[in-house]
Amino acid sequence: MIIAIPALLISLLLLYMWYEANQNNIVTHTIPTTYTNQYHIAFISDVHARKIHYHLLQKMRHVDAVIIGGDFCDKRTPIQLVERNLQTLATLGKIYYVWGNNDREIEEAQLRALFKKYHVTVLENESVMLQEKLWLCAIEDTSTRKYSFEKAFASVPQAVDTICVSHNPGVFNRAYVYKPTLLLGGHWHGGQIRLGPYGMRPLGYTKIDEISEVVSNGYGTTLLPLRLFARPEVHLITLHAQK
Repeated sequence: MIIAIPALLISLLLLYMWYEANQNNIVTHTIPTTYTNQYHIAFISDVHARKIHYHLLQKMRHVDAVIIGGDFCDKRTPIQLVERNLQTLATLGKIYYVWGNNDREIEEAQLRALFKKYHVTVLENESVMLQEKLWLCAIEDTSTRKYSFEKAFASVPQAVDTICVSHNPGVFNRAYVYKPTLLLGGHWHGGQIRLGPYGMRPLGYTKIDEISEVVSNGYGTTLLPLRLFARPEVHLITLHAQK
């Protein structure tokens, strides 16, 4: 009996951690801009080997852009699941992709073939215009040591709003010289398993300022399919001009 109680408590804790890891939470943000009004973005990162649920999309309206912030897959992810997840996200809007540190554990040629099939724009130290006065730029994953904010911002004109994506938010400070409107990142999983306020990595956060930041807890998991006090997230971001 004495042994059974701790075993039951551990089982209940593991069940809760599995439940938390499989939640579908949408976090909404309104980001102040200078030139852009009412542009809607879905931001998802760190999907890894998790299936994106259709009922998550039912909670989200059609958006102007879907930004995948890296680690869309890893060595555990069947290529069929990668394609299915792309199909699911493509129902929301045009997809833009940024590399994470685990993505290339799948053969890169296979991934690029799928990106081409689903008209995904891959950003690697480069930028693209989303609409007049709004640009999106992104760096290569920092683990490659080939990332360059200088190259990413090279084509961005003056007097525009800029969204900059780095899978690893640990280098956000290096982008500040270019004065982006919004920085997006993931990678940390919010620590994934936390003991109260303590975790291996920081929780995701949102900072609204002259340069705003959104760092996601991510959608999937790594190592163990469990979370504790670091809920999975997908972000619905509205860019709105300040009055």
